[in-house]
Formats: sequence, C-alpha cells, structure tokens
Amino acid sequence: FVQIPAKNTSRACHVCGYVDKENRKTQAEFKCIHCGHTENADVNAAKNIKRAGLAQIARQVNCNSSQQREAIEA
Repeated sequence: FVQIPAKNTSRACHVCGYVDKENRKTQAEFKCIHCGHTENADVNAAKNIKRAGLAQIARQVNCNSSQQREAIEA
C-alpha cells in the first residue's frame, strides 16, 4: 500500500501534466485546456495516482538498492 496525496490528481492532465482547475469541466468530464486530452475525470485521476504510486515505489527501491550497495562496499 502506498499513500499518494490527492491534491491536483483530478486537475492534472495524465497526458501532458498540465494542472489547472479549468481542466475539470464537470464531476465526470476532464478536458485539458493545454493539450486537449479528454477522458472520464475519475479515470484520468486514477492514472495520475497510479503514476505517482509507481514513482514512489521506484524511489524506495532505488534508495534501498543504494543502501545495500553501500553496505556491501563498506
């Protein structure tokens, strides 16, 4: 389980990363005013949360790998 802050996950475009409150047209509709990407707002937010979660896991794995290498080299 990885906790991801919800801030701007529903306002950020999954395609180009542009964040603006105007991207969220309605509760269900997302349309990026920068690149024009359209999608269900919840699906777009879920993709942003997934990306952030995978990035956090990757950072943790890289950090652990670095610590293990340092311990072996010491």
